[in-house]
Amino acid sequence: MAINFPSSPSSGDTHTAGGVVYAYDGVSWAGSSTVTPVDALSSGIAETFQTVTAITGNPIIDLDDGHIILCSALTGNVSFQLTNTGLSTNQATAVVVQITQGTTPRNATLSSIDGVSVTPLWSGGSTPTVYANKTDVFFFNISKGASSTTVLGHALSYG
Repeated sequence: MAINFPSSPSSGDTHTAGGVVYAYDGVSWAGSSTVTPVDALSSGIAETFQTVTAITGNPIIDLDDGHIILCSALTGNVSFQLTNTGLSTNQATAVVVQITQGTTPRNATLSSIDGVSVTPLWSGGSTPTVYANKTDVFFFNISKGASSTTVLGHALSYG
């Protein structure tokens, strides 16, 4: 799992990831303890989520704030611009967008990853159908190769 450190830290800032507290000394980040994979699995893995409301268009989502995005009261379809993925070449990540739909259902997609335009490849070959007064969950698998970024998307509806 890539750690997404804040992009403009100040000396003395801290950042917690995977149960480790990292401190910035003005030059680099240093962890305060060592966590083994067994530690992480035995304590469970928790992910910070971010909440967005009353948005439409092409909002910018900073993944330093979490890879799970909870949306409500959308005023139109959204095409997210994701920043700070922390991905290097030959790395991948996942992003989940959960939309609590109102009487007019709204769709979600991704338009860019770290400033690079993308077009998701959807399960079934087309943008998913969304439903009024349901909860739609969009899953995006993002893989960064040497020359391109691939986004695979699918959605499920609940309720």
